[in-house]
Amino acid sequence: MKKVEEITEDEMVQVFLKSEMGSDRWKSNIFCTLLKDKKDTSIILNPKLNNIDENNYRRILLGYRGYPDNYLFKGFPKDVKWFWATLTYEDLLEVKVIREENWLQMSSNTRLAKEVARNIECDLLNQREVFHSIRNVTQLIKDGLELPEIILVGDRQGSNLVVLEGHVRLVSYILAGIREKK
Repeated sequence: MKKVEEITEDEMVQVFLKSEMGSDRWKSNIFCTLLKDKKDTSIILNPKLNNIDENNYRRILLGYRGYPDNYLFKGFPKDVKWFWATLTYEDLLEVKVIREENWLQMSSNTRLAKEVARNIECDLLNQREVFHSIRNVTQLIKDGLELPEIILVGDRQGSNLVVLEGHVRLVSYILAGIREKK
């Protein structure tokens, strides 16, 4: 992994929301809340990251995932540093999935995304709903579609990487054999 530049937590929140706007599982949380609050999608798609009110709204909006300190973000340290980084295909093969029952089972309890990919290639997961999403996204990648960034977390050295947002895309990149992705 090569760190490119440090970003703010507000930028991470915006990238997270933007990524999940395309998620079948999570997009309704975002769009329904925006509609209820009479906000436009531009607050996510064309953010003013120096606008305190917009940043605060996006932080509140990410609450459907437990931000800042519940569910997905439970136990997060307060001093997290966020970076844009590039990863090689080999780096992707070492990334772990979240410690959630569904992903644990799909990875044969290894938590490695490459094991999820292997289990899909061997048709061991074809009864799972996420299987079809991963197959569809893999084809989109092979067709050249640019997808949102994946958000990973790791230790201070940038190792022991775990997916925070983008499990389907990560496994799909592994299946597609993409050799480098930001």
